[in-house]
Amino acid sequence: MRSFPVLIALLLSLTALPVLAQEPAPDSDPTYANLKPVPDAKVAKAWADPDADFKRYTRFAILEPYVAFKKNWKRDHRMVGNSDMERIKKGLANMFVEEFTAVLEDGGFPVVSAGGQTVTNAGEDVLVIRPALIDLDVNAPDTMEAGRSVTYVANAGSVTLYLELLDSTSGQMLARAVDRQSGRDEPFLQMSSRVYNSAEARKVIKKWAGLLRDRFKEIQSR
Repeated sequence: MRSFPVLIALLLSLTALPVLAQEPAPDSDPTYANLKPVPDAKVAKAWADPDADFKRYTRFAILEPYVAFKKNWKRDHRMVGNSDMERIKKGLANMFVEEFTAVLEDGGFPVVSAGGQTVTNAGEDVLVIRPALIDLDVNAPDTMEAGRSVTYVANAGSVTLYLELLDSTSGQMLARAVDRQSGRDEPFLQMSSRVYNSAEARKVIKKWAGLLRDRFKEIQSR
C-alpha cells in the first residue's frame, strides 16, 4: 500500500493551520518529510505541509480510487464470488468520484478530468486527490442470487479512507489524512440489500467530501 499511504477523509486542516513541529513526519519515507501532524483535525489523523499555500488551489483532480476488502473478508462471506467483489469495488470507486465531484463543484471548486491514475495538462491551481478505500467490510453483501436468504444487519459495514493531496505540476505531497467510518447504526435491524448498502456508503463518502469542501471554502475566504 506504499503508493496509497494514509489518506482520507478530508482533512479539515490544511494550510496555515498550526502544526506540532516537534512530532516527526508520518514515517521515515522522505516523501513525507515536509508533513507535520495537524491538531484538531475532524478526521482520525491528518498531516500537512505547514509551508504550503493551499489558497492557490481552486480546482481539483480526483485519481481513480484504490479499493481493497478487509483481510479474510471473502473467507467470511463464502457465498460471494470474485465477480461480486469486483462489482462492489468498481461501484464504490465510481461512487467516490461521483460524490466528491458533485460536492466539490457544488462548493465552487471545479473538478477536472484525472484520467485514471495520472493527471495531465493540469493548471497550477489544480490540487490532486489520491484516494484509497481499504479494509472494506460489507456486513451482508447482496449477490442478487436466486434463493438467497434474507439477512438483517445493524449497519451496512465500514471502510477506511486514506487520502493524499498533491500539487498537480510538481507531484509534491502537501497533505494526507486517514479516517474510518461505519454505516449508521439502526435502532432496529435493517434488511440488507444492494440499495441499502449503496445508500449508506454514499452518506459516508458525502461526509468526507463535505469536510474537504468546507475546509477549502474557509481557506479561500481568508
